[in-house]
Amino acid sequence: MDQLWGVLGRACVDGGFATDLKGVVVVKKVDGYTVPEDEVAGLDDLQKVLTAAGFRASLWERGELNRIFYWLKEGKGAQALRNLAEIWQKLPGLADLPRYPAELWRLVGLCCIDKQVASRFFAEPEKVGDLVKEDPKFSLGSADVEVLAKFFEVKEAEQWLGVVHRESWIPPTGAEQAAFYRGAAAKLLKLADDVKDDPQPMVQCAPSYEGKPMKLLSYRHPPSPLLERVASDLVFASTGQP
Repeated sequence: MDQLWGVLGRACVDGGFATDLKGVVVVKKVDGYTVPEDEVAGLDDLQKVLTAAGFRASLWERGELNRIFYWLKEGKGAQALRNLAEIWQKLPGLADLPRYPAELWRLVGLCCIDKQVASRFFAEPEKVGDLVKEDPKFSLGSADVEVLAKFFEVKEAEQWLGVVHRESWIPPTGAEQAAFYRGAAAKLLKLADDVKDDPQPMVQCAPSYEGKPMKLLSYRHPPSPLLERVASDLVFASTGQP
């Protein structure tokens, strides 16, 4: 997981690296809609970019990064990455950083994912040196701490990290994506109808979608990995729980 934090964090502060990642995103068509590829075997170019940058991402991390940078490739997410990189390049002390500040990138990446961690640093940037010793702990040098303290003083940085969080971790609400999610939900509802008379349905129940109960998983009628992912997103959207 820390490799994913590092990749996301470096993409926030290194515009060239973010461009490389967005350039190798793999997509596919499902019911006429473009969605991120969820078969990790097809992500060889992403693996090459990560390896060249010194990251050792697991199969799961590669799949998640493909999904994340699909949503950050254009629109508000892409703008957030550009703005964060511009903020970063203006900070004093960058020349004093290690050549490969992996722990620093991980901390920035975690702040994209965990808003509670991010708010802690932005609330007290002058205490970065103490805060990094709290869970989750980071091993940072004095140059890292000084640069991060300046970064967390920039309120616009908090705003744009929040955009990265919303665009990559919360189901999108654009017209095309909303239509895709509605179509996927309809498939899940049909799946529920298909298995409702099964004497041993082996299903999981989830909150309702548009007033209809959803039964998502069945050993007799398993949904595709894509539908399982959409089901998880729908549950998150309706309950706020992962």
